[in-house]
Amino acid sequence: MSRIKDLTGLKTGKLTVLSFYGRVKGKSMWNTLCECGNKKVIYSYSLSSGGTKSCGCIQKEVFGNITRKHGNSYHPLFGTWRAMHSRCSSPKAQGYENYGGKGIYVCDRWSDFLLFVSDMGDKPTSKHSIDRIDNDKEYSPDNCRWATSFQQNANQGLQKNNTTGISGVTFSKGRFVCKVKRHGENVLYKTLKTLEEARELLANFKQMEKLNGVT
Repeated sequence: MSRIKDLTGLKTGKLTVLSFYGRVKGKSMWNTLCECGNKKVIYSYSLSSGGTKSCGCIQKEVFGNITRKHGNSYHPLFGTWRAMHSRCSSPKAQGYENYGGKGIYVCDRWSDFLLFVSDMGDKPTSKHSIDRIDNDKEYSPDNCRWATSFQQNANQGLQKNNTTGISGVTFSKGRFVCKVKRHGENVLYKTLKTLEEARELLANFKQMEKLNGVT
């Protein structure tokens, strides 16, 4: 196990690191105290990089402003920007458990909608959506791109518990699970007896998507 860098006493934004919490899925996490009085456990990377600067109170303030009347609400990228902030900061948002609930955040720079537009540019096509290049890191200019659903699915690669060697097919409790996600939601989920059945189902599903123009 690699030596853990001691972050105790580190101050970043509104946060002060209090003590080491432990490792979660191999990643170091720390107990922190926010200036607003809330305590939160945060990933080491998010603290040392300066990406996380509060317990979430800054993003909640940003999201609160977003939900009010906004001068750029008719911009074609406004919905993308608002949804990105929502799933990272609002526990009531669809998919929050896979974003904010896992420590994914939006960089401070992108609290400004116009800077987000400047950094990302227009979507190449209507089929493109925002994608994090490294799914364990934040929404930021260096870690985001416009990608099709096919590219996003490929970017996820094999899950750590995947022993089948096929992206989209895992083995669990004596059954093969064929699963495809689009934008955080299952569009295909089925358990099968054999790997060949799962492989064939996945191939047929992808072929059907291709025929329907999903790329």
